Amino acid sequence: MGKFKSMWKIAARVQNIFSSSPETMADTYFHICTSEEFLDVTGKLINDKREIMKSSHYTSGILQEVKQLFDQGVYPKYADNIENIERVWNLAVTLTKI
Repeated sequence: MGKFKSMWKIAARVQNIFSSSPETMADTYFHICTSEEFLDVTGKLINDKREIMKSSHYTSGILQEVKQLFDQGVYPKYADNIENIERVWNLAVTLTKI
């Protein structure tokens, strides 16, 4: 959050108030990794309600961005950008090399 602009810092802090506890999220991740329900699911984002998320349908503009911020059923469109995906993948590979 340190690199966010002040308005987005406030929005992130408000969002954190409504976020699930670390224990709840740990249980969710454990369920995702061990349950039959997600056995054949790969390459999908899953929210804290154990639902597969969809790419955002919101348009640009401050009101739309705020709605997207609080919509737990969507993720930002930039997450589908192949360049972003490759950058994150390469970073993960670099950081996990032994």
